[in-house]
Amino acid sequence: MGFKDTMTAAVGKMYENLYKLPGGEALVRGLSRNTARMAFYNPVAGLKKRDSLPEIKEDVLRMCKLMEVPMTISKESPDQVEFLVAACPYGYNRKDQMGVCDAVMDLDRTMVKLCGGSMVIEECIPGGAPKCRVTIRKA
Repeated sequence: MGFKDTMTAAVGKMYENLYKLPGGEALVRGLSRNTARMAFYNPVAGLKKRDSLPEIKEDVLRMCKLMEVPMTISKESPDQVEFLVAACPYGYNRKDQMGVCDAVMDLDRTMVKLCGGSMVIEECIPGGAPKCRVTIRKA
């Protein structure tokens, strides 16, 4: 396991522990949303509000490549793009991690929203799916 993987797993464990605290869900959701905002407004990321779904898709692909998230496009239409994520970068794969998984995914939902889209998690690995299935649409 490389440094990035080790650090991402450590962040995942930190979020999981925070989530278990009283008020932890709100804390994890807030941290995730603010992390998305910091990344979005960082000029190095090159993100901005987009006018089209293809532009939003390219931003999502670029950010996932940068973070080395194992993701592929499984379906694409003019109205939506469906992505499959083969493994959780945070290591969430158990049923009892569904809540923290959803809270952490506020980072991704917020990022896509800032880019001009909306994101729905259709299936997730902690929920028993073999891969996470995510749909992105233009808002």
